[in-house]
Amino acid sequence: MMWLAVASGAAMSAPVRQEEVAAYMACAYAALDGCGEEPVLPLLRAYVMMAITHAMLEDYAGLFAYYHRAMNVARAILHARTAEGHVSSADAGTGVSSGDSVVADIDHDAVVVLEVLRVSRLFAMAYVESDRFAERFVRHRLLTTFQR
Repeated sequence: MMWLAVASGAAMSAPVRQEEVAAYMACAYAALDGCGEEPVLPLLRAYVMMAITHAMLEDYAGLFAYYHRAMNVARAILHARTAEGHVSSADAGTGVSSGDSVVADIDHDAVVVLEVLRVSRLFAMAYVESDRFAERFVRHRLLTTFQR
């Protein structure tokens, strides 16, 4: 997701070039739309990167939306591995494979970043819930921009 890296760079410039950030994010959304919905590791990584970028931009609606999409893909990957019999229920979620699985393993880096996003989401939720205007704004963005 090269476009996310470029958008992040534009967001960190002084002064922030909002128009460029928006344009690069639009490119990232378009690239992500072309990925399909199959629960595979590259889609998980793309959603994780989207969530991180939205968190950096302080776009909490985007953080929430892409964190949940990433978690849904991770669960689907683990469910597929379990259903194929490549992993025991005791190993589910640990990234341990008991054979040559066609379904990609979720690597430890992805698991760690998902946990970091989970904690970040909790801090963001505390802020959003403490400010009624922020809560309204985030709720509106979730319903209008990130619905699927």
